[in-house]
Amino acid sequence: MHIKTKAMKLFSIFLFVVLALPSLFAFQAHDQNLAYTHPAIVVSSSVSYISVQDVPAGTTITSTTYWTPLLGTAPSTDPGTPPTTEPSANDSNLSNLTPPDDTVTGTIQIFSISTRAYFGTNGMSGSLTMAGNSNEPKYVMFRVKGPSMNIDGVKLPNPSIDVKSRSLNETTWTDEFVSQDFGDHSSATGSYSHRNTGNNLEPMVVSSFTPNVYGCVVGSEDGGEGNAIIELYSMNDDNSSSYFSSLSTRGYYGANGMSGSVRLVGTGKKKIMFRIKGPSMNIDGTKLSDPNITVLKLLDSGWEEILKSSTFGSAYTFENSNYTNANLTSSYTHRHTGNNLEPMVVLELSEGTYSCVVGSDIETGEGNAIIEIYSVD
Repeated sequence: MHIKTKAMKLFSIFLFVVLALPSLFAFQAHDQNLAYTHPAIVVSSSVSYISVQDVPAGTTITSTTYWTPLLGTAPSTDPGTPPTTEPSANDSNLSNLTPPDDTVTGTIQIFSISTRAYFGTNGMSGSLTMAGNSNEPKYVMFRVKGPSMNIDGVKLPNPSIDVKSRSLNETTWTDEFVSQDFGDHSSATGSYSHRNTGNNLEPMVVSSFTPNVYGCVVGSEDGGEGNAIIELYSMNDDNSSSYFSSLSTRGYYGANGMSGSVRLVGTGKKKIMFRIKGPSMNIDGTKLSDPNITVLKLLDSGWEEILKSSTFGSAYTFENSNYTNANLTSSYTHRHTGNNLEPMVVLELSEGTYSCVVGSDIETGEGNAIIEIYSVD
């Protein structure tokens, strides 16, 4: 599985990316000529903003009545020239992405997941685990954004997607589909065609999938590189009992950051593990040597910071005491990577949209990293 030859391409989902309700909440390009439905997130001049109410067309980003800065976490340093060469044919884009084998119970479930990172030498990919009844396929949307992103950094100009599947107890991947542009899959003309980004270079596929592990590899049709967003959505009109249980995404953390988001829907609470890998990755490329993590929740008033964690086992910095009792990390120490520089937190969370933002404890740090968002019930 690799970044591109013409036969393979995709996905793994931001400085940051967050879910675009009512499905995945991801960063959008700000255009004052467009109207936005609250809550919406946009990026303008490397600053992320969230709407505080529905935004009418013609509203500038400077209008504090409608827009407020999201968080000042985007790194200001330039990571330098990103890699331009593609990996060798012997390097697997999915080799570092190990899905969990946990079963999931309860009524609250993961509805959608999104990640943002840099696609370069070591690629960008992801692994999605879907559980449930094998007799109840689930409609899932796979979508990749590149040229439609509104950031100052380089955008992946012509992304493609290659999706493969395997069962948890197997190592061999089976081809599911390859999509290079919007319109080359039957869903482009079906009832989900309106989910297109508006840029026909950005592939979008909605199809029916049975519970399995899915490997998603982002590719570049023209050999380009740049920031990209991967989105995995449940569909509102899908009544299947099958569900998402985890996602891991690999990409490059640099000037425009890296992050992931998950949306939970339903009643009750779910135990979610957020884990970042950097130095423990088994790749030839540069690895993010000392990552940290910030977890937030989206509220009507904006983003609420829940906690920060710099290293595994260190004291957590809780910005909101309401979540102190939700910290279950000490009960899941066996899920740690073994490298204390890589943070891992487990929180018991209710319905809502949560963002996991990657950072670096080294001011100019950059490199490949993996974001993992797992249900550990």
